[in-house]
Amino acid sequence: MKDIIGYIFIVVGVADFLLGNFAQINLTYFLGPLSTFSPYVFGGIGFILLNYTGGESQNGYDPELDERFRDNPKPKKKKKK
Repeated sequence: MKDIIGYIFIVVGVADFLLGNFAQINLTYFLGPLSTFSPYVFGGIGFILLNYTGGESQNGYDPELDERFRDNPKPKKKKKK
């Protein structure tokens, strides 16, 4: 769900930027002089929402991958004779 909201923020930011620069339509006129920076704010919020892990660990572990391709493969134990 947060991915969809993040993409919506990015689309609104891009639309605000393009309409403001090429069509002279200010979507955020109610912000006054701060409306100059609103496309960057919308895009930044969308970027943060897309990249925020929410407390989940991203340590590169994927059980589908073979040990050879993991970031930190477990050392193999040597058999004693």
